[in-house]
Amino acid sequence: HIISNNRLLLFTGPPGTGKTSLCHALAHKLAVRLGRRVYLAEINCPSLLSKWFSESGKLIQGLFDELSNAVSNSRDLILILFDEIESLIINRHNLVSS
Repeated sequence: HIISNNRLLLFTGPPGTGKTSLCHALAHKLAVRLGRRVYLAEINCPSLLSKWFSESGKLIQGLFDELSNAVSNSRDLILILFDEIESLIINRHNLVSS
Protein backbone atom coordinates (compact mmCIF):
# COMPACT_ATOMS: atom_id res chain seq x y z
CA HIS A 1 0.00 0.00 0.00
CA ILE A 2 1.21 3.51 -0.74
CA ILE A 3 -0.16 6.54 1.09
CA SER A 4 0.97 9.80 -0.47
CA ASN A 5 0.67 13.18 1.21
CA ASN A 6 2.79 16.26 0.50
CA ARG A 7 6.11 14.66 -0.46
CA LEU A 8 5.73 11.80 1.98
CA LEU A 9 5.51 8.15 0.99
CA LEU A 10 4.58 5.42 3.43
CA PHE A 11 5.20 1.88 2.27
CA THR A 12 3.52 -0.78 4.35
CA GLY A 13 3.42 -4.53 4.01
CA PRO A 14 4.71 -7.76 5.46
CA PRO A 15 8.45 -8.32 5.87
CA GLY A 16 10.33 -9.38 2.77
CA THR A 17 8.11 -7.65 0.21
CA GLY A 18 10.81 -5.28 -1.03
CA LYS A 19 9.89 -1.98 0.62
CA THR A 20 13.54 -1.10 1.38
CA SER A 21 14.68 -2.17 -2.08
CA LEU A 22 11.98 -0.01 -3.60
CA CYS A 23 13.27 3.02 -1.67
CA HIS A 24 16.82 2.39 -2.88
CA ALA A 25 15.61 2.06 -6.46
CA LEU A 26 13.55 5.24 -6.14
CA ALA A 27 16.58 7.19 -4.87
CA HIS A 28 18.69 5.92 -7.78
CA LYS A 29 15.99 6.70 -10.34
CA LEU A 30 15.54 10.24 -8.98
CA ALA A 31 19.29 10.87 -9.13
CA VAL A 32 19.39 9.78 -12.77
CA ARG A 33 16.23 11.61 -13.81
CA LEU A 34 16.94 14.88 -12.00
CA GLY A 35 20.69 14.87 -12.63
CA ARG A 36 21.25 15.81 -9.01
CA ARG A 37 22.95 14.20 -6.09
CA VAL A 38 20.49 12.28 -3.93
CA TYR A 39 21.31 11.74 -0.28
CA LEU A 40 19.57 8.65 1.08
CA ALA A 41 19.65 8.53 4.87
CA GLU A 42 18.73 5.00 5.88
CA ILE A 43 17.79 4.85 9.54
CA ASN A 44 17.58 1.40 11.07
CA CYS A 45 15.24 2.12 13.99
CA PRO A 46 16.33 -0.75 16.28
CA SER A 47 19.87 0.69 16.23
CA LEU A 48 18.53 3.88 17.87
CA LEU A 49 17.58 1.98 21.02
CA SER A 50 20.07 1.42 23.80
CA LYS A 51 19.78 -0.09 27.23
CA TRP A 52 22.28 2.42 28.63
CA PHE A 53 21.06 5.67 30.20
CA SER A 54 21.01 8.59 27.72
CA GLU A 55 22.65 6.60 24.90
CA SER A 56 19.48 6.59 22.78
CA GLY A 57 19.34 10.38 23.02
CA LYS A 58 22.96 10.66 21.88
CA LEU A 59 22.29 8.35 18.94
CA ILE A 60 19.26 10.39 17.87
CA GLN A 61 21.19 13.67 18.28
CA GLY A 62 23.96 12.28 16.05
CA LEU A 63 21.34 11.34 13.48
CA PHE A 64 19.89 14.87 13.45
CA ASP A 65 23.39 16.37 13.21
CA GLU A 66 24.11 14.23 10.15
CA LEU A 67 20.79 15.19 8.55
CA SER A 68 21.31 18.90 9.25
CA ASN A 69 24.70 18.73 7.51
CA ALA A 70 23.01 17.12 4.50
CA VAL A 71 20.27 19.78 4.45
CA SER A 72 22.82 22.60 4.43
CA ASN A 73 23.51 21.87 0.75
CA SER A 74 20.19 22.95 -0.77
CA ARG A 75 21.09 21.52 -4.20
CA ASP A 76 20.91 17.94 -2.90
CA LEU A 77 17.70 15.96 -2.74
CA ILE A 78 17.37 14.26 0.63
CA LEU A 79 15.42 11.06 1.19
CA ILE A 80 15.00 9.66 4.69
CA LEU A 81 14.19 5.98 5.05
CA PHE A 82 13.01 4.79 8.46
CA ASP A 83 13.50 1.04 8.24
CA GLU A 84 11.90 -1.41 10.70
CA ILE A 85 10.03 1.37 12.51
CA GLU A 86 7.61 -1.21 13.88
CA SER A 87 10.34 -2.28 16.32
CA LEU A 88 9.89 1.02 18.18
CA ILE A 89 6.14 0.58 18.34
CA ILE A 90 6.39 -2.98 19.62
CA ASN A 91 8.80 -1.94 22.39
CA ARG A 92 6.58 0.95 23.49
CA HIS A 93 3.52 -1.31 23.48
CA ASN A 94 5.35 -3.81 25.71
CA LEU A 95 6.23 -1.02 28.17
CA VAL A 96 2.65 0.21 28.39
CA SER A 97 1.16 -3.25 28.82
CA SER A 98 3.54 -4.15 31.69
